[in-house]
Amino acid sequence: MRLAEITYRRVEALSASASIAAKEQPAALSAFNQAKASVLNAEQRLRNYRFDDDALARILKTEETTPHLDVVTPIEGTVVYRHAVIGEAVEPTTKLYSVADTSKMWLWIDVFERDVSQVKPGQSVTFTVSGTASASEEETHSGRITWVGTEVDEKTRTTKVRVELPNRDGVLRANQFGRARIELGAPHKALTVPKAAVQRYENADMVFLKQKQGVYRPQRIKTKPLGRGKSLEVTWGLKPGQEVVTAGAFLLKTEIMKGSIGAGCCD
Repeated sequence: MRLAEITYRRVEALSASASIAAKEQPAALSAFNQAKASVLNAEQRLRNYRFDDDALARILKTEETTPHLDVVTPIEGTVVYRHAVIGEAVEPTTKLYSVADTSKMWLWIDVFERDVSQVKPGQSVTFTVSGTASASEEETHSGRITWVGTEVDEKTRTTKVRVELPNRDGVLRANQFGRARIELGAPHKALTVPKAAVQRYENADMVFLKQKQGVYRPQRIKTKPLGRGKSLEVTWGLKPGQEVVTAGAFLLKTEIMKGSIGAGCCD
């Protein structure tokens, strides 16, 4: 590049004094630009191998031409894959090694399509690896959701959810399977009733309260789901300790519907 620059400067000066043909100046400029491009290309290739400014300056100063290059990883971590063998011929696209930061692991959760609307980034997640739980206590790992997928798998009808789990002790490993539990809301005390006790009537939920032996009173309530369990959380309409009918609740519902069936159709 220095030679091309010197040549161009000389040609430029001679051209200005009309000592040489003017057409030689563009040719010299083109050669100079090509030389600069070659230098930039060589520099970028070395930077791709993580050579910093000091290393590049040292190469220019010492004119080092050894074929042995120290390849430095861009991150701190562990070599989790290595296929490099001395003497093996490789292509530029050959994968020789992989380095990963295993202090944090990504957990992928398959959430059913009907439930994914309740899942949001930031929610807490606990995860248990299959087959690693002890007889006395399960070993769980905790983390938070960092990303919720934007599509549903056409075969499984699930959406991918990503969780970041701390892995300081290296217990978690890639490709492990297990069960995850997503905390949809903050823990709180709740009044619950069995789903079998709740009946739907006139666009409202209701339960039947026992007044005395053989006598029951319908009571409207407001509920919200508790995951996929067999209970519902009651947000209005009941007090702790009140007894509700579970078995036979549907039969009591049919009794109060008798007066509405066919009403107004006949004299």
